[in-house]
Parts: sequence; structure tokens; C-alpha cells
Amino acid sequence: MKNTHYKLGDNCVVSDLSGFKYNGSEMVYGVDAEAGMLMHKSEFSPHNPQFNLKPIQENLRIPKKVRTEPPYVFVYNSNPEDL
Repeated sequence: MKNTHYKLGDNCVVSDLSGFKYNGSEMVYGVDAEAGMLMHKSEFSPHNPQFNLKPIQENLRIPKKVRTEPPYVFVYNSNPEDL
């Protein structure tokens, strides 16, 4: 446990998370799941940066040069004996 000696103008405060007594100047408020809870600096964990990610929109348009169907090929056989 930390040294909780009295400083002039700095009161001792009980942590909401652990229940230990710390100086008020060393306390912070929690975020996310611990929002609004008073806790010591060593007990504080910042929010996960993965929660701030935004999805990247994909370009779903088909380019004009891409063919969706094969072209129609007309085969002309001039020699009837080949059939």
C-alpha cells in the first residue's frame, strides 16, 4: 500500500475499485466500464483503442473496362465439307 501521509490541502480518499486509501491528488476518474468511479493512478486502465476504429467503405462499383459477359463471336465457315 502507498504511503498515505497527509499533505496540506490534500485529503485521503478511498478508492471505489480496490477500497484502499490514497491521497486525493493521486486519484483519477475511470472510463468505459468504470465510468465515474474514483480510482488510483495505478488502478486506471485507458479504454481500448480498438473501440474507436471505423470501418473503411469499399469501392463496390465495377470499372467500365470489365466485361461481365463474353463477347458474341460469329464463326463463319465458308467450306460446307468441314461440317
